[in-house]
Amino acid sequence: MKTKTLITATITLILLLAPRLVMAHQLEFGIFELREAEPGIFNVLFRYSGSEHAPVAGEPTLPAHCKALGMITDNMTSNGMSARWKADCGEQGLEGSEITVAGIAQTHAQVLLRVISAGGQVHEAMLDAKHPAETIGGEMSEASSVGLQYGSLGVEHILTGIDHLLFVLALVLLVGSGRKLLGTITAFTVGHSITLALSALDIVRVASAPTEALIALSILLVGAELLRDPDAPKTLTQRYPGLISATFGLFHGLGFAGALREIGLPQGEIPTALFSFNVGVELGQLLFVGALIPVLALARHFAGERAPVITRWGAFALGSVASFWFWERIAATFA
Repeated sequence: MKTKTLITATITLILLLAPRLVMAHQLEFGIFELREAEPGIFNVLFRYSGSEHAPVAGEPTLPAHCKALGMITDNMTSNGMSARWKADCGEQGLEGSEITVAGIAQTHAQVLLRVISAGGQVHEAMLDAKHPAETIGGEMSEASSVGLQYGSLGVEHILTGIDHLLFVLALVLLVGSGRKLLGTITAFTVGHSITLALSALDIVRVASAPTEALIALSILLVGAELLRDPDAPKTLTQRYPGLISATFGLFHGLGFAGALREIGLPQGEIPTALFSFNVGVELGQLLFVGALIPVLALARHFAGERAPVITRWGAFALGSVASFWFWERIAATFA
């Protein structure tokens, strides 16, 4: 009785937290790029994607001697902004000047600062609460840290994306460990890598709400497979889990790309940023699976004969949360 009470309380808590967990994989990140078109004249881009509680990190601030040319073109959204303009920094340019994002010191946001000289040299720095400003030196480094930064973002995105992690959890519970799990996870990787690239490059564009609804549906359907009688004839999902995981991976890739598209890809470094983000997603996924397998093995060891019952309760929990998300996201589609 105590076990049933604990499980029921856990499921209830998960359902109560679901409205907040569904938004957990939004990233507070931006790009502040200054590309020198001709001596002293810079094309400026500031793009930021925030969260529900921190819609804009702050205001991009150039040195006092830089003057804006013409109108600033901006686009505000509910959780971020995108702005482009030209700046005339005169003969001095940006050498020895300090660049910042006003107000970033009071947030948890990160903004990748990139200054590209007319000759193609790149100076990069990550602006955040600990390092809110950067002084541009005379000698710009040829080395680029775009790969490292976008790889880190990929890891962060998957490890804070509760819906993606729950789908991977459902796959592990369905398939178990060993070679079959490796093939299933690899198929999922192939699926979401395809749509991540196509969507991030704007070759394919699908609305966010229905994509998120399909991601929730993928969790619900795999959760339902976990509740089937093990003695019943095997379903298509049970016979070919790799095929199913690859198919659902296509929808998850669109979800990954939605976050990446909001953040933006740095011009001139798009292949590096896209590849690194995808590698980061895979690394985070492998870290999660690597930590999950011994935990599940330990839980099954202590559960003994009750392990199948606990798995069924876990499937009910997954299905309940996924069902809540699915109908919530369907409602958002028609809102």
